[in-house]
Amino acid sequence: MIHAFLKRAAEIAPFRLKYELFYGLAKSLGVTAYQVDGQSGQIFGHLYDQTLMKNYLRDRYWSSDIAEMISEEFGDGPGTFYDIGANIGTIIIPVAKNRKLRCIGFEPDPGNYALLSANVAVNGASNIELMRIAVAHEKGQMHFQRASWNAGDHHLSADGDLVVDVVALDDLPMPAEPFVAKIDVQGAEPAIFEGGERTLARADLIICEFSPFAMRRMDLEPERMLRFARSNFEWGCVLHDHEKLGQMEPIESVIAKLEEVAKGSREIDQVDLILKK
Repeated sequence: MIHAFLKRAAEIAPFRLKYELFYGLAKSLGVTAYQVDGQSGQIFGHLYDQTLMKNYLRDRYWSSDIAEMISEEFGDGPGTFYDIGANIGTIIIPVAKNRKLRCIGFEPDPGNYALLSANVAVNGASNIELMRIAVAHEKGQMHFQRASWNAGDHHLSADGDLVVDVVALDDLPMPAEPFVAKIDVQGAEPAIFEGGERTLARADLIICEFSPFAMRRMDLEPERMLRFARSNFEWGCVLHDHEKLGQMEPIESVIAKLEEVAKGSREIDQVDLILKK
């Protein structure tokens, strides 16, 4: 009787209540990570992560439209995909279902990297190569700041507690084409374009976060990204939070929209930028 009652209560209870009970019990038992089966695959995530992993638990997907866009760009053929800021793998793992692709994930945070490695293994994604390294303007080392509640907000920083290895994309072998890059590094994007302009100019599709607040937090400015987009791409799209992909626009129209976003100084003044040849 008690078992049936608890089962029924769990079925009808709102997610918020069920999550709070789950989180409290898991934390009291010393759980630090858990696994959810969803659209991206079987994904291990941090218990403390109140953004990506909490939403993946609730919805069973995370940025599935981005993964679909990347997969559609390759079709059934071969190519190279760079996931710069791969986090725990919710983009790179579904993209790598096309076994003809060479997929490379860059993730400097040791906690994220450990879970990313586990997720790649449990999903049998043998065509994914992982690099525990950050990407910026030049090879070396930089300080790294970890966020306390959002595993996707770890970022390079002038005074972070952690020191991580850093690479510039143009110092790596050129990727085989067709080539697609996803870049989500919480403000270091201008540095990546500075150190990887030749490499990224070869991309057929780039999906990139554009957050002036996060860039300026690192003493970087968005103008380098605007110059790169104007010089190397003809089409693009600007997506606001939760907005679905629409029609591609001429690059000058895209840049005008980005310039408006760049005027903002708030943390919420950010968009996803799509660049397409």
